[in-house]
Amino acid sequence: MTILLHKSKKYFQSLRSLFIKFDPNTFWNIRGKSLYENNPYSNKEYKEQEQLIISYLKNLNFSSVLEVGCGYGRITKLLKQNFQIQNYLATDLSSDLIKTASAYNKEFQDIEFRQSTIQDLELDEKFDLVICTEVLQHVLPKDIDSVAQKLVNLSNKHIINVDSSFDKIPEYLAKHNFAHNYNKIYSRCHGIKDITEKKFGVLNHSLFHAQK
Repeated sequence: MTILLHKSKKYFQSLRSLFIKFDPNTFWNIRGKSLYENNPYSNKEYKEQEQLIISYLKNLNFSSVLEVGCGYGRITKLLKQNFQIQNYLATDLSSDLIKTASAYNKEFQDIEFRQSTIQDLELDEKFDLVICTEVLQHVLPKDIDSVAQKLVNLSNKHIINVDSSFDKIPEYLAKHNFAHNYNKIYSRCHGIKDITEKKFGVLNHSLFHAQK
């Protein structure tokens, strides 16, 4: 009976993936309205994640930051509190999250918040550090290579993403999560000279660092 139920679950999940087309923009514009109120990032594991990010970034030189997918501004505040950053642009596709992030970081008057998808983001400048935390895992597989190249093109030196790291693709992922091989993705990007993966002991996450 257990085996039969398991097979039935897999069958209906596969049907669901065929008939439900996931649209990241629609998903995050809806979820953005309640993400801060239902804050999933206040637990011990995420605090540990933040300390690991700070520790890694202290080895890098940067004075300008582009944050893609800033959410409600958690990493924005973390970086502004711990580093001397002269130029900070934070983007998100959700207008609700942009408003929340701006209010959450109201003590910092020099942050520019902008609503945009990475695909639509057009800039005349480059940044020392381009960073996105738990963002690329929500990019559709058909778009991930072009998105990664866009991040590389917007960076002077460092591109960092923190995302779920899978030794193998799990049997089932939430409809808004995708298991990407970031090392291979960055290796296909033009202009990348070195790729580093720092595995975290929490949340099944890794920090991926591509350098130009």
